[in-house]
Amino acid sequence: MVCPDCSTSLECPPIFNSVCSSISQKPTDLQAERPAIEFWHKLQCPKCPKEPGAGKLQPSCLANQVKRQAEGFISTYYRGLMLCDDETCNYSGRSLNLRVIGDSERGTVCPNYPRCEGRLQRKYTEGDLYKQLSYFCHILDTERCINKVDAKMKVQVEKEMAEIRPLVKTASSTIEKLRNRCGYGWVQLRNLTVDV
Repeated sequence: MVCPDCSTSLECPPIFNSVCSSISQKPTDLQAERPAIEFWHKLQCPKCPKEPGAGKLQPSCLANQVKRQAEGFISTYYRGLMLCDDETCNYSGRSLNLRVIGDSERGTVCPNYPRCEGRLQRKYTEGDLYKQLSYFCHILDTERCINKVDAKMKVQVEKEMAEIRPLVKTASSTIEKLRNRCGYGWVQLRNLTVDV
């Protein structure tokens, strides 16, 4: 996250961790953890002056920044940078060698063959992209975290989440839509069964 007023990079701790740690800690330990929970309650930059409206992040601004970050990772995936797995070769690029040698698949032979016997692998895979989008969903998760807590903390967590949920709802739904479009998270059942 970036503050719209002072352009300071802000660290966004996961909501669930911030809320649970603020509830379960002693009052003396709570002072150190308070900025994390206050960030989600106020969506305010801690470095900006304490004037009204200074450093205030609107829910739409949060959603736009989350979407922009996610689109950066998506474009990194679609750049398709390939790396050679041979440490002495250090080839990286987007061009593929369509030659098939031995048991290799088409497009995996290093372009430096025969000097290099390595195979090309994606630098940023589908799995990496899906994990990153899932992490964004995890950070903004307010729905499922209530089910993760003990019964004795449940009422307090529900109260905290009721205050935070309207602020992050737009950002959460935006990133979930992007993650759900990713085919990596879908299981094709016909690939799991054997026809007799």
